[in-house]
Amino acid sequence: MFVFTEKELGEAIKLEVDVIVVRGENLVKKVLRIKNAARVAWGLCLGGLGVAVGTILAAPIVPVGPVIWTTLAGPVVVTTLGLEATKAAILIAVAGGGVAALNKLRKYQITEQTPERLVLKRK
Repeated sequence: MFVFTEKELGEAIKLEVDVIVVRGENLVKKVLRIKNAARVAWGLCLGGLGVAVGTILAAPIVPVGPVIWTTLAGPVVVTTLGLEATKAAILIAVAGGGVAALNKLRKYQITEQTPERLVLKRK
């Protein structure tokens, strides 16, 4: 399955697609930042991302935008992943149904990587 946005990636993870082809230089960079975060740092990020995603999913009206979302995630997450990857992680998790989608993403194996394309295979 080809994905071009964070939302499409979250939905593909939610559907447990076996092979996901991430297209676009910006999205590839963000996904790599999420996948390459050190295990200890990722554990710290999950708490902040969980707060942001939980708030967004529980809100009757989605908060104003990504700047507020990253504020909810907290400085540890933004420092670890960077601002753009934090926004991407939140969008992926929201589309994927929660932060569990991000853990699933980290379990996908990279089978091909170029600046414009990333092929992920489910283990």
